[in-house]
Amino acid sequence: MKILRLETGNVRGLADGAYDFSSRGQPRGLTVVVGPRASGKTSLLEAIVLAKESLGAYGLVPRTGAWLRAGAPSGTLRATFTLEPDEQAAAECPDAAVTIEIDLAPDAALPRVAPAVRALFERFAFDASVPKLEYFHDERSLGAGAPTTEADERRLRPTRRADKYAGLLPAMTALSLQDGGRANEEAQRHGLLLADDRPDSLGHYRSAIAELVPELRLLGAAPRAPGGAPQLGFANKDGVEVGAEGLSAGQRQGVLFAATFARLGLARSIVLIDVPELHLHGADHESFLPRLVRLGGDNQILVATGSSAMIGSASREETLVLRRDGNR
Repeated sequence: MKILRLETGNVRGLADGAYDFSSRGQPRGLTVVVGPRASGKTSLLEAIVLAKESLGAYGLVPRTGAWLRAGAPSGTLRATFTLEPDEQAAAECPDAAVTIEIDLAPDAALPRVAPAVRALFERFAFDASVPKLEYFHDERSLGAGAPTTEADERRLRPTRRADKYAGLLPAMTALSLQDGGRANEEAQRHGLLLADDRPDSLGHYRSAIAELVPELRLLGAAPRAPGGAPQLGFANKDGVEVGAEGLSAGQRQGVLFAATFARLGLARSIVLIDVPELHLHGADHESFLPRLVRLGGDNQILVATGSSAMIGSASREETLVLRRDGNR
């Protein structure tokens, strides 16, 4: 599942026109959305969310009327997605392209979508075999809010909710404790447990964190105080161990991205990121996007950024420049 093109008319926050996310007819792996303040960078990402959710929603069906530009009598949002062969078969589509046109009038009905297509766009699993959409909004925070269930996490994917990433640290802690329990059982059964035989359910988390936050190493869960509850631990490059609360703001952002890619199994997916430079040290801006692209596999990453270093790390073909719309 990838997006090829978005066309807008009287869409709130966006200039009228066509926005292309393809090169030579194929979806680009990276698109860096740039433009002056109030040019619609965030709105463009959220319009993609609206289009995908209108085809098949992870949670509540979106209110399309809220997207009509103030004072406009009518408006439309037209999006074209492309499917891979297995998705095309599941959606029972004769063509790889799926187009949806959304009427933004307040009293307009949602567009009619074939049941098999809707089922495809509704699909979600914590597994790399299922392409999906993830939206990293600009107020994201690691561990904010109460831990959520997997059903809640599915519903939260397209939203701006503060508790969207609350399940990451508990999920990693649970995996570490599970591995510890299995290791103890094996040691008791065989009397000896070699290091190579220890279960490591956090391996893909470790690899992702090492890619995005090279100076940080994920250790696992252990009590931080005598009799205390187990907490996830990390080691800085100097070997000092810290809990998640001891990480810098930039490190927490790196862990948030890495753990989300690992937990959700983001591959062949649409990944939308608003302000990827949030809390990152300026020295890390230039290398961050290339490292992010290496996570998962065959993702379509669209970022909205004002960082000159991040913009400079993308090619001209990968850069989409927005203009202000005086009619908003």
